Parts: sequence; C-alpha cells; structure tokens
Amino acid sequence: MIGGILSDKFRKQKLFIIISGIILVIGVSINIFAPSVIYIMISAIFYGFGYGMFLAVDTALIARILPNEKDAAKDFGIMNIANTIPQSIVSFNLSRSIGQTTGAAVIGAIFYLFNKTKAMDSSSPENITAGIHNTFLIAALIMACGLIIGVIALSLKKEQVNG
Repeated sequence: MIGGILSDKFRKQKLFIIISGIILVIGVSINIFAPSVIYIMISAIFYGFGYGMFLAVDTALIARILPNEKDAAKDFGIMNIANTIPQSIVSFNLSRSIGQTTGAAVIGAIFYLFNKTKAMDSSSPENITAGIHNTFLIAALIMACGLIIGVIALSLKKEQVNG
C-alpha cells in the first residue's frame, strides 16, 4: 500500500516496480544463507512487502497507460476476463497437479545436481539444507535476471520514445 501511495504521489510507477523487484530478490536471497527459522520469517516479510508493492504499483501503471480514460472500467474488465478464462477452461486440479509435479521435478534436479542427493528421505540434514539454500539461490538468480531484463527493456523503450 505504501508503494502505491508513493507512486501516485510522485507519478513514478516504473521506479517503484524496480524497487519492488529489488526487495523481492533480497527477500528470496535471505533464504540462501538462512541459518534458522527467524531468517525465513524475515525473508517472508521482505517478500510480502515487495510483492504487495509490485501488485499495487503494477495496477496503477496499467491504469495510467490505458488508451482511453473513459473506457478504463471496460478495459480492466477485459483484462480480468483474459486472466480468468484460462483458469476456468483448465481444471483447477490439473493445473495444480502440473505445477506441483514440475516444481518437485525442478527441486529434485537441483538437489541432485548440486548435492548428489538421490532421495530426500535418506539424505543427511546438511544435504537437505544445502539443497534448500541452492534452490533459493537459483530462484534469486532467476528473479535478478528478470529484473535486469526488465530494466534494460524499460531503458530501450525510453530511448526509442526520446530518440
């Protein structure tokens, strides 16, 4: 909410989108080195704050770039329909199962590649902890790459508009 209020005040949504991305990367990165549960809670606070800022500012940015202010309600309605129709067509259970299967496969691959762990149930706690830390490391790197690509795309678009 704070990010949305500040972005409205300064009319700088892109800046706050970037700031929220940085906060999200920090939140995930804390888990890379988390020696105890308290650090995971701190990570969740960062992640929640960053994601909340992103959602508030992203909606404000969408509202600002709509082609016609008078059609804003219609445009948001179309956007909502475009988001919900795919979820309605594909069964909730099917999409959830695919996500869980894919997520488990990716995590299993990370455990195997980085720790040579074949089964979590027979692995040492140190290997499981290292696997979790490596999983968050890869997540932080992917998020940071996405943030960098977004910043580059924004700067290229700005150059095209100004140039």
